[in-house]
Amino acid sequence: MKKLVRPASWLFYLLTIIAFFIGGVTYAILTDATKGQGLAGGAIVLGYGVIAAFVSLIVAMFVAYHVSYPVIIKFNRVLSALVAIGIVYTVYRYSSREGAAQTNTISPTLPYLPSP
Repeated sequence: MKKLVRPASWLFYLLTIIAFFIGGVTYAILTDATKGQGLAGGAIVLGYGVIAAFVSLIVAMFVAYHVSYPVIIKFNRVLSALVAIGIVYTVYRYSSREGAAQTNTISPTLPYLPSP
């Protein structure tokens, strides 16, 4: 029971939640789970992330109970790398989308003439 409340185990739980939340959201976006859903799309994507995070937290608690302490530290390193990759990927997609939005500004083809 002591293995479940050690600092590395708490970090393992936190990293698991963050990593699998990002993974669940990415899965929902890549599979077009929100296609044709309108305003409910954001809630659907959030739901995928929350469900993935919750299930992974339960699995992480079982893993932390049955695995030795040095293995949990190795898992923390792997999960830290996955979280960093997920954050860099998200920032890259956001910045490339913002750059594309700025270059696609519509310029009027006809000059505006005030009405008499």
